[in-house]
Parts: sequence; C-alpha cells; structure tokens
Amino acid sequence: MPKRVLFLWLLIVIGVFRGMLWETPVGFPSAGKKSVLQEQREKFSIFLEHFPRGGVLKALILGSKEGISKKEYQEFIRSGLIHVLVISGQNVGLLLLCVTWLFYIIFLRFEFMLLYFNIQKILIGFLGCLIFVFYFFSGAAIPILRASIMAGCFLMALFASRPKNGVYSICWALALILNFIPSSLKDPSFQLSFAAIVGLMGLTVLFPTRSMKFFFVLSPLAAMVMTAPIIAYHFHRLSLISLISNMVVVPYVSFILLPASFIITGAYFIWEPLAGFFMIPFYYLANLFMWAAHVFGSFSWSSVYVSWPNFFQIFLYYGFLFFIFYFVCQKAYQKAFLNFLIMLLMLNVYGFGKDFMRRHDPHLRISFLDVGQGDSSVIEFPRGKTMLIDAGGIWGAFDPGEKMVAPFLWKQGIRHIDYLVLSHSDFDHIEGFKFILEHFWVGEIWLSQWESHTQMFYEILSVAEQKQIPCYLLSQNTKSLIINGAEIRFLNPTTPFERVSSNNRALVLKITHQTVSVLFTGDIEKSIEEKLLEQDLKSTVLKVPHHGSKTSSSYAFLKAVSPTLAVMSLGYRNRYHFPHAQVLKRYERLHIPLWRTDQQGTLCIKY
Repeated sequence: MPKRVLFLWLLIVIGVFRGMLWETPVGFPSAGKKSVLQEQREKFSIFLEHFPRGGVLKALILGSKEGISKKEYQEFIRSGLIHVLVISGQNVGLLLLCVTWLFYIIFLRFEFMLLYFNIQKILIGFLGCLIFVFYFFSGAAIPILRASIMAGCFLMALFASRPKNGVYSICWALALILNFIPSSLKDPSFQLSFAAIVGLMGLTVLFPTRSMKFFFVLSPLAAMVMTAPIIAYHFHRLSLISLISNMVVVPYVSFILLPASFIITGAYFIWEPLAGFFMIPFYYLANLFMWAAHVFGSFSWSSVYVSWPNFFQIFLYYGFLFFIFYFVCQKAYQKAFLNFLIMLLMLNVYGFGKDFMRRHDPHLRISFLDVGQGDSSVIEFPRGKTMLIDAGGIWGAFDPGEKMVAPFLWKQGIRHIDYLVLSHSDFDHIEGFKFILEHFWVGEIWLSQWESHTQMFYEILSVAEQKQIPCYLLSQNTKSLIINGAEIRFLNPTTPFERVSSNNRALVLKITHQTVSVLFTGDIEKSIEEKLLEQDLKSTVLKVPHHGSKTSSSYAFLKAVSPTLAVMSLGYRNRYHFPHAQVLKRYERLHIPLWRTDQQGTLCIKY
C-alpha cells in the first residue's frame, strides 16, 4: 500500500478526516430517490406500528428500537439480552437455515425436479441473493455486513466445492470492512461482533466433537468472555446474570421467535392481511420474550457498573486469554489454570495500584466537564479525596449523569465521591445527580443554605435520605474547611432566599492549594458579584459565572479575580445564545484567556 494511501486510511480510522467515500452511510443514501428496498422497509415499519408487539419484530428484522420503551430497553441491558434486539450474524444464520430447510421440503415433494436441476447450486445462488436483500432491508449494520461476508465466503466455497474455513471467512470480512469503512474499527458493534464470533469459533476448536446442546450451553459463556472488556470499555456495565438468561432465552428466540418473524415478513410481501393474522400469535410469543427480559433484569444484582478499563488492561486480558486457550488446546490444563490465576492477580494488582497512586498523589486536579448547556466539575484533592460540583442537565434529552459525568468518573477510576456539591437547584446543574447518587458511594452532600426546593431537588434529597447520606447547608458564615492541605472558603450565599433570585443563591467556593486557587461561582449575577468584592477574590482559575450571561462577569469583578484562565461551561449553539458578545469583549479587554467547553471540550488541570 502506498504511504500516502496508508496515511489517509489511518486518518480516517482515528476520525481526523473523512473522505467522500465514507461520508455516505453503509446503508441507504441519505438523499435523492429512495430505493425499492428502502421504500418497502419503511412501509413494513409503518405496518408493524399498528400491532401492540410490532416493536419487537421491528427490532429483530429492521434493527429499529423505536417500539421498545426506555424501561424495557434498560431491562434488556440489565439481563444481558440486549444483543438479541440487535440484528447480528445469528439472524443471518437462522434466516439461511430456515430458507434451506423450506427449500429442501419443497423439492423433496417434487422428486422428478432433482433429475433435471442441480438443487445445491440453485439454493446457493438463491441464498446469495437473499443475503444481499436482507442486508439492506435490515438496515445495513456492521454486524450484518460481517455475517453477510462470512456467509458469502461459505456459499462460494460450497459452490466451488472447496473446503470451508471459518478463519479465512473472518479475515475476509475484517479486510473488506476495514478497507471500505475504516472508521468502523472504532464502532462498538464492529468490535463486539468480531470478538463474539472469535469466541464461538474458539469453542469449535476446543470441543470439535461435542453435541449442539453442549454448544448452546457454552456459546453464551464464550461470547461473554470475549466481549466483556469491550462492553466495559464502551458501556461501563456488565451483566452478572447474562449467562443464565442467554441459556434460557437465546434458544427460544432462535427456534421460535426469529422463525416466526421471518414467516411474518415473508407473508407481508405475499399478502398483507396474512401477515396481520400471523401477528396475533406473535403477540403472545413476544410477550413471553419481554416477560423473560423483565424477570432476569428485575434483580438488583443483575448488572453492575464497572470502571473504565484502559488499553493496557484490555491487552493484558486478551493476552492471557490467548495463552489459556493455547494451553487448553495442548491439554496442559494446569498451565491454563495458572495463567488464569495470574491474569486475575495482575488485573487486580493494576486496579489496586491505580487506586493506591491516586491516594498518594500530592497534586490538585480540577476537571471542567463538557456536559452541554450545564455545569459539572470534578476536583481530585491531594491524596485521593474527591468532590463533584454539579452534574449538568439538558432539557428533554438524556441523563447527563449517566451519559457524561459517570463515564468520566469511571474513566478516572473514581467510584467514591467524598463531597457532592449542589451549587443551586437549577435544572442544568442538578439533573445528573440522581444517577450519581444511585451508582456511586457518596460521603456527604453540600447545599446552599437558602436554596429553592424544586421537584428535582426533592428527588435528589429523597435518594440521599434512602442512602442515609448526611446533607449540610452552607453559606458565607460557614467556617473554612481544610481537605488534605487544600483550603475551601464559602463566599456565598449571603442573603436569605426571599430577597434574591435562584441564581444568586448559588454556592460560591474558593479552593486554594499552595499557590493555586480556583473560584467556582455557580450562576451568580452582578448584584452578588458586587457584594463579593469585599472578599479576597484573587484566583488562578475562574469558573465563569452563569455561562457567560450578560447579567454576570462585571468589569469590577473580573478585575478583582484577575485569573490567569477563565473556564466557560456552554452547550454548542445553545438556545440562550450564551456567551454574550459584551462579556466576551470584557474578557478580551482584560487579557484573560478563555476556555469554552462548547468549542474545546472538557478541560483537566493539574497543579
């Protein structure tokens, strides 16, 4: 491969540049005249919307989750059955199996045709066309592409009467996908699909003569072992019940629910009322499927959130897994077991070592998170104490605690939050706290003494009460606190709540460590800024008040703080049109460098 082409390929893989070829999705074109398959896909989707469990069939055939509620989706995640709702190689394999079985039943009834036609070649050609149609009709996802290529290799080997080799099929699928869609290397579905199929192929190598029942028991285990690090890396969550749930549910889906889905889909293209009739028994079959996911996902221990594994841990895991596999193949079971123990030991030593380093780190670390139009900051004090100030919030969107704040904490190896600080009760500051309280150990909660009590605020306090987490009301009169050598001063609130707006009730904290200080201002406005001028405001870093609103960042206040850096937490193209042009000019006039999370993302500082 020429050097320039190789360099371009690497740029596309890491996401620096996207060429014209890869601007178009793998499936249907985004504009222009719709293809016949796309039109039929949309019509079939509309048809399914008229039936109560049509959403399940949508997921199994079209790869769409529109008909699955958020609560049901979470149950599938907790039960370890979410992969069943994702179209994968299982769907392709079962489709080919069902069609092959149907094909031979038809031809065996007309035995005279066997004398005139090469049934195997006709079947191979028909299956090849069917794979192509199903790939696009199902949404053209990466796992389907992988399975389609592998199935195509298998069919070509059959057609040419050549030996079938699963390793070659995987290599062909890997090479073709990465050649034409190099950015898929970072796609979780790509990684999970190939990891799972490698695990399943490993089973056939270890136990070549075992029965199908044996493989149905062990295949979920093999897939789980191979995909666990990837799931932990991307989703920070592992299902503890997945082995049992998959043993029960996957055979049901494979031999009953999926064939029923194929029959309904085929019936739809033959005669629509017939498909509608078949949807009646399908409703009960799908209900049983959903009930199973609900039962397995209802246990409190069904799944656990885990810390983010880094590349070294993942490399270590797969490296030892390879040696274990090798020694089992050589029937050196003692060496395989020894490697398993060493792997567990090294992973635990690495994890404890990372925690040990954090608890003995003399530095102060401050991270201003990019949570959209909201606020969230993480302070890691010397020797391991951790504080979280606010947890963001986005109207009508996902939970920022689950999707933004928690992943950052897990990536840093933080599972204990010593101090949870609610600067004030505005939605864009506290929405993510509920998830944090439910999934992290929290030492204590700090609140503004004169805070307004919104519904979200009461929900957070309710969770804190259930978990028996102490809450402290703070104001300007609260004494300074020393945390592992870092001093925390409380500068606001200063006035009872009935006299000021919600923004002006916000906690204002000044954290000082040695010669460095950081001023957290919440959403205070000019009236409070004027009162704070009496305090010692001089700081190294300023958290810009109220996201750069024109009601804050007065000239006198900025002069008093005189920061060497100001950090502004914003949402990209936010509906409030923050920051205000006048405010930006003020910072520019005072030569204060400005970091914007909407343009530059999360900022981590170490002192």
